Amino acid sequence: MKKAASVGVGGLTLGGGISHHTNQYGLACDNVAAYELVTASGIVLTVSQATFPDLFWALRGGGNNFGIVTTFFYETLPQGLMFASKRQYDPGNIPILLDAFSNAVTGAEKDTKLAHFMSIASYSGMRIATTEFEYFNPVDIANPPAILKQYLAIPPIQDSTSNVTLAETTPGLTQSMPAGFRTTMWSQSFKLNAELMKRMSDHFFEIAPTVPVLSPSISFQAFSKPALKAMQKKGGNALGLDPADGPFFHALFYASWTDAKNDKAILKAAQDYLSTSVKMAKKLGAYNDYMYMPYSSPYQPVVSGYGAANVARLKAVSKKYDPRGVFLELQPGYFKFDGAPYGTVI
Repeated sequence: MKKAASVGVGGLTLGGGISHHTNQYGLACDNVAAYELVTASGIVLTVSQATFPDLFWALRGGGNNFGIVTTFFYETLPQGLMFASKRQYDPGNIPILLDAFSNAVTGAEKDTKLAHFMSIASYSGMRIATTEFEYFNPVDIANPPAILKQYLAIPPIQDSTSNVTLAETTPGLTQSMPAGFRTTMWSQSFKLNAELMKRMSDHFFEIAPTVPVLSPSISFQAFSKPALKAMQKKGGNALGLDPADGPFFHALFYASWTDAKNDKAILKAAQDYLSTSVKMAKKLGAYNDYMYMPYSSPYQPVVSGYGAANVARLKAVSKKYDPRGVFLELQPGYFKFDGAPYGTVI
């Protein structure tokens, strides 16, 4: 279920785990058969839906708050050659690309084989629009499946398109976020709404020149209704995403830079951008609390976005298996139940 070559399975899976196969099978955390976990008292548990269903549920999105997972036992699936395409476009095509994105999300209700995201970036004042999509099976672009037709009808400036193995698709994802830089990622989800994405894109290009980085970007990714339904299997996960409320999309604000003196200005710009996006969404009736943990900033209260009932349930599981709160109080890092790990940027 791993999507980028350098991503560790622990943080990916304990926080959710988007993959090329999410539309059909759900997140990485939804495809774990069992966990081997060491509790704070040193007891080794094999955690599954049959053995410890409450803890099994909590580990599906609840982060590292319950113990040390030493082994993940994943359900696997066969995957042969697949279609993969990465394309760059004239920025004037952004509105129709966002329409294609939205239609592909709803199209997943008939075809769950497509994974896709769209990104916009500003590079030294130049606007850039890119898409990346993968399809489970090889594709003849002269006769593509219906869910790809709108995307493929938009002429790219440049593209890389081929039928490849899953392993061959991952290095490109890693290259888009190179190591060696100071980086920040912020995430927020919304109900699927093409008009909101267009307004968020316009606002991004308005503020991009004021952000002291070479190439800030926003990426749009989605949780389709079939993906949300797949998340309910085996007792469901802890994320609080209801298929009846979907589909959703989430926005990832990403920036990388080198000079520490710019840290606060960049973090504040990201925070302000998402705050403005939330206000836009509320006006359009498209706001949603959820933040995708692996893409979120430690200045964001991620777990609170799972909903009050799920937060209470997570706390109860933590109290049962870690009554002294070792993993909440003594283990640094990642997302806890109450508030943002780093507080506020301001």
